[in-house]
Amino acid sequence: MSTRTKRKPINSPPHMVALHEAAHAVMALVVGGTVKEVSLAANPERGWAAYTDVKWNGQTEWPEVFMQYLAGYAAEITLCRLSRWHRRKAQHGAANDIERTLRIAKTLTFSEGERSALVTLQFERTKTLVKELRRPIRAVARELLTHKALSGKQVLAILKEAA
Repeated sequence: MSTRTKRKPINSPPHMVALHEAAHAVMALVVGGTVKEVSLAANPERGWAAYTDVKWNGQTEWPEVFMQYLAGYAAEITLCRLSRWHRRKAQHGAANDIERTLRIAKTLTFSEGERSALVTLQFERTKTLVKELRRPIRAVARELLTHKALSGKQVLAILKEAA
């Protein structure tokens, strides 16, 4: 007789955080960044804490950086079947990522309307790419839930294997 462990729902807090961070890491590698580490830890005060350490070379352009910053939120809303309420919660959780994207956008020499349109366009491109990368993103998230931390080399190996 085999015993089955109950799967956590796709929108459970640890799974969503792992998916969010996995998307940052996979997207960074796909668009030209280098991942040093991605980690996930239970935090009694804040619930779940996560961190993705990405390094960019001097050739990286702002669209790629935007895509890496927005990938976590894009993964939450495209790979998880979220209700409208959960989408607002996901956006609140991704507020730092969105804020960093907007802060970079403000340095561009475009009008406010053009910057807004550029960020919106990059977010739509990011959602499309996240859908295409769903297998490696989910594979990295599963490993992250199991091991709580992955090196950039481990993420790259998972990406190559799952692609």
